[in-house]
Amino acid sequence: MLRGAIKKPLATYLSEKIWSKYGMDAPATWWLASPGGIEIGGSGFSATLRDYARFGLFIMNGALINGQSILPEGWLAEATPSKTLIGGASINYGYCWWIPPGGPSREAGAFYSNGIEGQNISINPKEKLAIVMWGAQSKPGGVAPINTFDFFDSVVAALK
Repeated sequence: MLRGAIKKPLATYLSEKIWSKYGMDAPATWWLASPGGIEIGGSGFSATLRDYARFGLFIMNGALINGQSILPEGWLAEATPSKTLIGGASINYGYCWWIPPGGPSREAGAFYSNGIEGQNISINPKEKLAIVMWGAQSKPGGVAPINTFDFFDSVVAALK
């Protein structure tokens, strides 16, 4: 849908709007639906560890480039808390951001992205901390070797 609206590949749009303006080191890539096809918009985004960290800082600092937000006003505040589904059930998910189910990170208003191979970007606005982790799961979407929420909480505690 987004590709149809912007009339260009998602990677090109990302590069024009964020990547080239925020000083990323390497081009970001996306999985394609087929060779030469379109990006799979909801997943398959890939970047270097340092660029994931830069992206985490970009989001943590309000998605500002040259002092101006590239997101609509209030979007981050709307995107990062848990949502209530029709019927009243709550889900620990915002708009492409997951919310810790409990613990110190949840209490601090932290949120994170989660890749199927164990990649994570955790953003803890209260502590002004972005943590990036690459993992090695045995299969895509498999169980992480360590509990990521405990890991993020431990990193925050160790840095205090």
